[in-house]
Amino acid sequence: MATGGYSGVMEAVSWGAAEAGGRVLGVVARQLPGKANRWVKEEIVVDSWEQRLMKLIELGEGYVACAGGTGTLVELAVAWEQMHKGLLPRRPLVVLGSFWTPIVRQIEAAEESARGAVLAADAVSAVVEILQKGLGKKSGFPRSERKL
Repeated sequence: MATGGYSGVMEAVSWGAAEAGGRVLGVVARQLPGKANRWVKEEIVVDSWEQRLMKLIELGEGYVACAGGTGTLVELAVAWEQMHKGLLPRRPLVVLGSFWTPIVRQIEAAEESARGAVLAADAVSAVVEILQKGLGKKSGFPRSERKL
């Protein structure tokens, strides 16, 4: 499991993965302040936030976006766009909770071909189920757990 490695949600996710016995990678950038949280067992250091973003996308077999700020928005948008344009194989891309729902709806309304790529889950257990289904198959994963 890889995160941006810093504090907040990234630290909570790292903690949960570590407690469950998972491999915890943290991708941090020299350009950004702070250091990897204590739950990160393998730190990957890059120079810039752009390199950090691309490394996180490269490492991911599936992606989960929690409520967040501009950094999370960029991560969600870049992963979605790369899959949409065929630059990255289609992988599970999940938003947890309703925070990103208005943005996803707006993008899907503006660009019909982007519909169905972002899945939504109301609970962590639903995220886990989506990821398990999506990662267990090389092609095709559930198009939606709930309507956006």
